[in-house]
Amino acid sequence: MNHTPNKKGKLSAQKAVLILIVITTVLRLVIAAVTGLGFGESYYSMGVAHPQISYFDQPPLAFWLGWASVETIGNYTAFALRLPTVLLFAGTTWMMYTLGKRLFGDWQGFWAAVILNLSAVFTYSVGIWIQPDAPLMFFWLASAICFYDIFSINFNSIEERNKFRSSWDCYLRWIVIGVMIGLTTLSKYHAAFLFAGAGLFALTRKEERHWVFHPGPYLALAINFIIAAPVFIWNYNHNWASFVFQSNRAANTGIHIDWFFRSIGGQMLWVLPWIWLPLVWQLYKCIKAGRKDKARWFCLMTAILPIVFFTLVTLWANLGFHFHWQAPGYLMLFPPLGAAFYSLLSKGGAYRKWGFRWVWLSVIVTVFSCVILQIHAATGFWSSYGPKWFGHLFGEKNDPTMEGYDYAQLINLFEKEGWMDREHYFAITNSWWLAGKVDWALKGKLPVIPFDSDPRNVAYFFDQNDLLGKDAIFVATDNEQSVRSRAERCFDEVIRLDNHKVIRAGVAEMELGIYYCKNYKKTYDLPYGLNVE
Repeated sequence: MNHTPNKKGKLSAQKAVLILIVITTVLRLVIAAVTGLGFGESYYSMGVAHPQISYFDQPPLAFWLGWASVETIGNYTAFALRLPTVLLFAGTTWMMYTLGKRLFGDWQGFWAAVILNLSAVFTYSVGIWIQPDAPLMFFWLASAICFYDIFSINFNSIEERNKFRSSWDCYLRWIVIGVMIGLTTLSKYHAAFLFAGAGLFALTRKEERHWVFHPGPYLALAINFIIAAPVFIWNYNHNWASFVFQSNRAANTGIHIDWFFRSIGGQMLWVLPWIWLPLVWQLYKCIKAGRKDKARWFCLMTAILPIVFFTLVTLWANLGFHFHWQAPGYLMLFPPLGAAFYSLLSKGGAYRKWGFRWVWLSVIVTVFSCVILQIHAATGFWSSYGPKWFGHLFGEKNDPTMEGYDYAQLINLFEKEGWMDREHYFAITNSWWLAGKVDWALKGKLPVIPFDSDPRNVAYFFDQNDLLGKDAIFVATDNEQSVRSRAERCFDEVIRLDNHKVIRAGVAEMELGIYYCKNYKKTYDLPYGLNVE
C-alpha cells in the first residue's frame, strides 16, 4: 500500500480508505449472516421485538435501528438485526479517516482507520454485533469532528473573532454539534464524557477558552437534551430506574486490586495487546506534548475521561467483564497512533519494512482468529486446548464460544410438546441473558419472563397479570433447588422434566433444565419497584 501523498498514478488516501471500507464491510456482512447471537445480542433482540420510547439499561437508538432494519427487510434474522451495526461501522471507519485527516493529515487518517479495523473490540464487537456501541462510536466521532472544526477556526483579531461569534454560521455549527451529541446520548450514556472532554479542552487552552463564555455550547447542550428526551421521559415514568441501576453499578464494595488488574488485562486483550500498548504509548505522548500541541491535546481531553473513570472505578466496583466501556476513550487515540505509524513508514528502510510487517501480521492474526473462532463456534472442532480448555482454566463449565451459539433445537422441543400456544403457555428463565437466548430460539412467539432479581429490560416487556392462569415452561441453567425456590410460590405445581441437550455438530455441549409449571397463580416479585409494565 502506497502511503505517500497522491500523485499521478498513485492511490490517494481517500480511495484507499474507501477500498478498506468495502472489503471490511463485505466480510462483516457475511459474518453477520452466518453466526449466532451472543448473550447480549439475544437480550437486545428482545428490545428490538418490543419497541419502546427508551429502555431500562440503555438509550433506545440501537434498538430503533434494529427494529427499522427488521421491518424494512421483512424478516427477524441475525442479518437483519446486525445490518445497521455493520453499516454504521463502515461510517465509523470513514469518520476515523476524516478526524485523523483533520488532526494530522491525509495518510495519517488512513492509517488510523486501518489500525481501528485491526482491533478486536472495534472490528468485531462494535462492527458486527447489535448493541448500543455501534451508533455510539459513529456519532462520537461525528461529534468530535464538529467540535474540532469549530475549535480550529483561527482569528486574526479580536474584532474578527467577535464578528464570527455573533454570526449565523457560528450558531449553526453549535446546533450541528448539539444534534450530533444528542444522537450520541441517544446511543449510550457515554456521551457525557465526550461533552465534558471537549469542555476541558476549551477550558485548558487559552485560544479556545472564549467558547466557555459563549451561548453556543449551552445551546448545543440544550439541543442534546431535546433529542435525548425519550430517555428522560421513559425514566420519569419509571422512577428513574435506568439512572439508579447504572449508578448502583459503581457502588463502593471495598477495595479490590484484583478487579482493577482484571480490568486492565481485559482491556488489553479486547483491544489486542499489540494495538493496546501503542495506544497507551500515544496516551503518554499526548500528555507529554501538552496543551501547545492542539491536535494531541484534543485527543487526550476526549480520551482520558472514559478510560480513567471506568478503570479506576473497578478498584471498588465489580464491573465484571465490561472491558469495552473504555472503548470510546481508546477510539480517540487512533488518530495520533495513525500519525505515529505514518511517521514510522516515512522514515523508510527497516522502519518501513517492519511497519508493514506489523500491519500484515495484525491483519493475519485478527482475521485468522475471527475465522477460526467462528468455525469453532459453529462446529466445536477445536475441543483440545481450544476455547473449551481455556474456559475451564477460569472455572467455566461450558465452552465460552457457546455464548454465540443459538439454542435453535429448543423450539423443536416446544413444538413437539405443544407448548407453542401463546394462549395457554409462556416461558420462564433464571436470568436476563437466558431469557434472550430462549426468546431468540422460540422466535419471539411466547412471552419469556426471567424469575430473577436482575431481569433488566425484560421486566418491562410483559404484564404478568396477563399471564395468570397459564402454564409455564421453566428453562434453567440453575440447579433444581434454585428453580423451585423461585417458582413454587407462584405455581400450583412444578414438575421436573428431562434436561434439554444443546447439540453442536452432534456433540451435547451443555444441558438446560426443563420444568413444567402448572397454573400461574401469583406474580413473581420483580425489582425496580414494579411488577408490570
